[in-house]
Amino acid sequence: MQSLTILCPGQPDLILPIPFVDNSKRMLGTFSPQQEPYTSEMEETTPSGMFARGTYSARTKFVDDDGKCYLDMCYYFEIQKNWPKPS
Repeated sequence: MQSLTILCPGQPDLILPIPFVDNSKRMLGTFSPQQEPYTSEMEETTPSGMFARGTYSARTKFVDDDGKCYLDMCYYFEIQKNWPKPS
């Protein structure tokens, strides 16, 4: 588990949201041809609390050791306190 702590002196002025950019690389493994699809789940911790709420943008890329890109996808997700009930 990774932890990041940022300490700032108290200020009487409003501080606007500061973007946080995270770049991580993970090895998924070596895959040989087969009929069944491969699956891989990565353990993630979803941010929580009032300051984590909002809309986030993300980008996911799958690139092999030779630099060939198999997937390059941008997406958005939202963290809310309350979600509408399914109908």
